[in-house]
Parts: sequence; structure tokens; C-alpha cells
Amino acid sequence: MVIVFFLIILLFVIKKNNRQFCFDETNENLFNNLDDGIIIIDNKRNILQINNSAKLMFNIETKEINSLKINNILPSYSYSEEYHNYEIDVNLYRKYIALTQTEIILNKNDKCKILFLRDITEQKVLSEIWRKYEFIVNATNELMALIRNDLTLAVVNESFCKALNKKFQEVSNKNILDVWENKITDKIIEYVRICLNGEKIIFKDWVSFKKFENRFYEITFYPYINS
Repeated sequence: MVIVFFLIILLFVIKKNNRQFCFDETNENLFNNLDDGIIIIDNKRNILQINNSAKLMFNIETKEINSLKINNILPSYSYSEEYHNYEIDVNLYRKYIALTQTEIILNKNDKCKILFLRDITEQKVLSEIWRKYEFIVNATNELMALIRNDLTLAVVNESFCKALNKKFQEVSNKNILDVWENKITDKIIEYVRICLNGEKIIFKDWVSFKKFENRFYEITFYPYINS
């Protein structure tokens, strides 16, 4: 919905000025405060405009924009391709990017493309790690999960999903408080936060899952630092 809304705004408020698109103050704030990176390019692949998220994503200074082409930051990008959540491995920045783009025709001889970019590096790395050990973690009856700093579940094993009585898609990338339906204890959340600060935690507690009655578990939290 945000992308559709933003595209509608773009159709009416952007004005081309030399090699830049200009917005009024309200829409410039919207453009620069979106979480996803946005880059506008012309048919010669010149970068016309770039929002703050994309600048941070690729470490670009505002003064550099006029001298950059899109292939300077996305070497494998092709202007003629249609991209929709297409994964790009950007070795130059050691990132994985999900790219979606759309074309806007300003007049008969003037076209531009708008690139929407999402940094999926963390998700990709965790998926690769999980895939590497998938057989091991899914062959055990122990409940295993990777929890991010914001308490979302990066990945979970089959046993964990069964205990929650949910499918993997209903659990992955969701907040642990939501998927556990607020049955998780304050003590567990406290220990998760301590572990996220780098400390290994081992303790025992009564835990309630949707599929099981209240049971007494030994719980271990290991800090994992992705280098």
C-alpha cells in the first residue's frame, strides 16, 4: 500500500530539474523517511534522486549523486529487466538486496525508473546458516530458534512450530510475544535480553505452549554474533 500510494504521489509532484527530481517539502520528507531505499534513474542509468535509506545502504554522500550511475552501486543491474523482489548479491557492499522497479513515463521522450530496495542481508545470512544445519536442528525434539535484537524470530525449527501449533510462515519474522500469544513469562524475556547483550544463560522454568500443557523445561540461550 505504501508503494502504490507513493507512486501516485510521484506521478503528480516530481519535476525534473537538470539531473535531479524535485519534491515539495511534504513529499520530500515522505521520500526520505521511508524505510526502504528508493533510487530514481533515467534511461541513461544516471541517478536522478536517492532517498536517505538508500544513501545509508550504499554509503553514498549527497554530493556524489550527480556523478553516479546505477551500475556504480549495482554492477549487475540491467535497465531492460523487470525486477520484482529480485535478490541481488552486491559484493561491493557485502549486502543482499531485494529489488523491485517500475517505470514512469514523464512525456513521449522522457522516461525514468524507480527502484525500491530492501536490505535482506541479515535474513539471507541467517537462512544460509539455518540451511547448513537444517537436518540437525529438525532431527531433534528440542525446541530451537534464532531471536533477533527486536525479539523477532529469525528462524525456528519444526519442533518449535509444533509446540506453538503454528506453521513456519506464521512464526518466522514475527515477534516472540505475538507468536507465543503472551503466554511467555517475564523471566524468559528478561533472560533473552541479557543473552542479546552477550551472556550465556541456562535456567529452568515452567513454560506453557498452545499444544502442550504447562511443562517444566531447561532453557539455554546462547549469544550468536554474526561476523
